[in-house]
Amino acid sequence: MKNTTIQSHVACATMVLALVACSDGGRTRTDTDTGTTAPDASAPADAAVDSAPPPDTSIAPDVGPSPLPTDSWLGGYTGTGADTIDGVGSDPLGNVYVVGRFDSELTIGGETLSSRGEQDVVVAKYDAEGAPLWAQSFGGEMTEVVGGIAVDSEGNSYVVGRFRDPLLVGGRVRLEPIDQEDVFLASFDTDGELRWARAYGGMYSEGGRDVAVGGGVVCFAGDFQGGFDLGFTTLEGVWQFDAFVACVDSDDAAIRWAHAFTGWDNDVATAVAVDADGNALVGLSFGADLDVFDETLTNRGGFDAALVKISAIGEHLFTRHVGADGAEELTGLDVDASGNAFFTGVFSTGLTLGDADLRSADSHDVYVASVTPEGEHRWATSFGAMGFDQPLDLEVGGGRVHITGRFDGTVDVGGHEISSSGDYDAFLATFDMAGAAVGAWTVGGGGADQANGVTPDPHGGAYVGGHHTDPITMGETTLTADGLIGAFLAHLAPEDIDLI
Repeated sequence: MKNTTIQSHVACATMVLALVACSDGGRTRTDTDTGTTAPDASAPADAAVDSAPPPDTSIAPDVGPSPLPTDSWLGGYTGTGADTIDGVGSDPLGNVYVVGRFDSELTIGGETLSSRGEQDVVVAKYDAEGAPLWAQSFGGEMTEVVGGIAVDSEGNSYVVGRFRDPLLVGGRVRLEPIDQEDVFLASFDTDGELRWARAYGGMYSEGGRDVAVGGGVVCFAGDFQGGFDLGFTTLEGVWQFDAFVACVDSDDAAIRWAHAFTGWDNDVATAVAVDADGNALVGLSFGADLDVFDETLTNRGGFDAALVKISAIGEHLFTRHVGADGAEELTGLDVDASGNAFFTGVFSTGLTLGDADLRSADSHDVYVASVTPEGEHRWATSFGAMGFDQPLDLEVGGGRVHITGRFDGTVDVGGHEISSSGDYDAFLATFDMAGAAVGAWTVGGGGADQANGVTPDPHGGAYVGGHHTDPITMGETTLTADGLIGAFLAHLAPEDIDLI
């Protein structure tokens, strides 16, 4: 997910400097009890085949088993413009998948990709040691914004985001926007071949901010204005931006159900997760009272957050309100094999979660919490300093909870202290499954750097992806951006997470 705040997301479209900060990053009801619309028959959005000869936008696949990593390393890609990694995923063989953006030309694995417009999307697969296996790019004449990537057990990847003009995906499927900005959702197989691509939109602006896969379904979440056409139904908003979540079949993108969350201020679905049974968990941030199924959440001041669980057939299971008299957001979310949910975000004053009474050091600190499959409180903790601390992703695996983002100053993560080198630095904070801090790691140079995505390895380590402006160093490796911004991908072995 997830790499933007509520206040900044509208301004993320075209300016290069905004890329650093944004790498993202009434309703129609057929069931008056749940507020969820579910189709009588699936009707995915149309995708036309482009008749023009497709450009060469991929490098050849190499998809053999990937050895599980044991050492830490630093890699990535850089081209002649502004390049990012905005999301990271992995498969059971240890291969790593990334999604990001680039402009002009970008070289991955000795092959050069060329953008069709201002900024295009790049999807790439690496082995566990960081060697590129394949890459795909797609885009239109203007800038595309990436929300995230998810990978299933067979190595199929799913990417979501927003686009503004005709989009050519996989060199052959053309997606047409309805108006200002629409949602794209695309899937590639383990060899990098396009499986399917869909567009969803309305008369104003819609965007996909996060995507998750599990139990045979793909769920994606984000924001929309006015009416949002999902093929079988239209969700209706009431204010400038409202939140949505929708789930489709992973094989063919046939929509199973969709739901809108509406209120009289900007409301956004910032994160989504799916458990093994196909139940969805969605993270919300909202600026006024918010309608969530058959209840209304009363805003407690500034922006509040909420965690909502929805069944595989679109029924409301529980809602947990995360709010105080300051500003709270939920920016990262995942679920473990037992169905426990883990989530992170920011808070500005004090925050009570269950029996945990959290206090911020400044106006922008990080909370981390977990609830049971039924929504009961398990634990909560926080960290931060006298500066700006922002979590951008959370993933669970290998017996660890990993959180990535950006920070400045010096931060103490449960006794593991990290300090920034420049404007903002990237961080990884790792906890065990009971909420105890395990370690922390940072990388950065003299400019603005951040970690936008994380995925675990089976041993308690993690892969972290993001972008940097000035040179960054890890061990004996130094990365330098050839253009304005470069993308980094790092593997952190468990013993190297607490480097400071």
